[in-house]
Amino acid sequence: MRPSRNPLLNPKIPNATAIAAPNIPTDPENPISVPGTYCTVGGLSSSFTDAMATGKALDATKSRRKVLAVDIDIRAHNRAAIEAHPLAPYISMIQGSSIADDVVKHVHNVAMGYKRVLVCLDSNHTHDHVLAELNAYAHLTSIGSYCVVFDTVVDDLPKSMFPDRPWGPGDNPKTAVRAFLKT
Repeated sequence: MRPSRNPLLNPKIPNATAIAAPNIPTDPENPISVPGTYCTVGGLSSSFTDAMATGKALDATKSRRKVLAVDIDIRAHNRAAIEAHPLAPYISMIQGSSIADDVVKHVHNVAMGYKRVLVCLDSNHTHDHVLAELNAYAHLTSIGSYCVVFDTVVDDLPKSMFPDRPWGPGDNPKTAVRAFLKT
């Protein structure tokens, strides 16, 4: 695996279809979701747990937790819904290709301000695209956290399930994860 440039960070790249992670991190400060706007609550659940355990009121304004969502096309109705959501202050959106140099640089700049980072990759499912995302983002994953690559199951499904998609068996997130782990 590639060494991290940040001594606090270390890549952890499980193959989601083959490895069951018993201790999913519950306290990431900065979940990075590519694109993944469905992942908007990130680590906020631990704040609620902390508040219940201590009997103290939750002060969401003091949380450093953020979700950084990258999507090639953030549609107006999706942006409006996210901006109207009560957790909107914790969600930052970047519109652009997840593998574009300017987007990668922006994500890196944001992630370096956090000690705990969870990376979720759920974008274009072709081997080349996912491998480029892994090369760009996997090393941002902090020790004790995960880089989650979604839809690795595509490799195990018949091509007929994806007739209008460029990915399928032999060209998908799982093949990219396997190639990445060999480097």
